[in-house]
Formats: sequence, structure tokens, C-alpha cells
Amino acid sequence: MTRTNLPTSSLAWKIHVSGYMEPDATAEQNACDWLQATIHIRTTDGFKQYPLPLLTVEILENIAEWLKLIRNGELVQELDTLDPDFRLLVVKRAGARFVKLICRSDPRRRHRVDLLAEQTLIDGQIDMIEQLIACFPCRCRKPHDLVPITFTGTPSS
Repeated sequence: MTRTNLPTSSLAWKIHVSGYMEPDATAEQNACDWLQATIHIRTTDGFKQYPLPLLTVEILENIAEWLKLIRNGELVQELDTLDPDFRLLVVKRAGARFVKLICRSDPRRRHRVDLLAEQTLIDGQIDMIEQLIACFPCRCRKPHDLVPITFTGTPSS
């Protein structure tokens, strides 16, 4: 398992979308908003890349909304991304909150990145997600359920 605490000067991770899984899908088809995507995680040696086979436009919207809740200081639960190999949660260490991104469910091959939950750092991640949504908008024309839920418990450590 690899763990990276990143410098504050750049994005901790970036999602790259090359297109829709089904470029010609219509709103009536369930696959119309599935994306061809990878995540690039910044490490001390550069970037590691992992596929995101279960990413949809709706999940991108949920990530942006979840990050906005964190930026505003709200307590949130782990974000359900549908993909067991792509997890986002908030942890608290030494009095500071971190957004933890975990790629790969196998502990021997797992990569974790901790991003300090500061407004400017979170804003950079939100901007990146919102740019993707602008380039790859929802085509299903159905209302999306935004899943971030605030809670009154203590974030996991």
C-alpha cells in the first residue's frame, strides 16, 4: 500500500475523461451518461493512473457537491461512488481534516492520497470536476439524486 501526503501547490488527483462510453446513446438508454475515465493521482514520483470503469456524470456531480460540503466545514459520510476501487472519505488526524482518496480495494495494491481539507485546495478539485461536467453534460434528462449526507457523528480516523 502506498500513502501520499501532497504538497499544497497542485491538484492531489485529477480525473481524465476521454468521452462517453456510448457516444451515440440517447436519453432513453441507461448507458447514456457512463464515462470513459481514468484518475491520475499525484505522488512524490509523479502521477499514477487508474481506470474508473464505473464513473457516470451523476457521480461527478455527487463528487462536486460532496467536496462543497467539506469546503463549507460540514461533516459528511464516505461518498458512494459505486466503484469499490474508488473511494472518497474524510478523516481527521492531529486536529486537521483530510479528504482521503483510495484507489484499489486490494490492500497490497492500494494507493491512498490525503488532501488537507483547506478551502483553496478543495476549490481546485471542485473546479476540475465542474469543468468535466461542462464538457460531458448529463444526457439522460432525468433528475439526479445528490447523495452526500451530513451527519452529526465524528469523521472516521
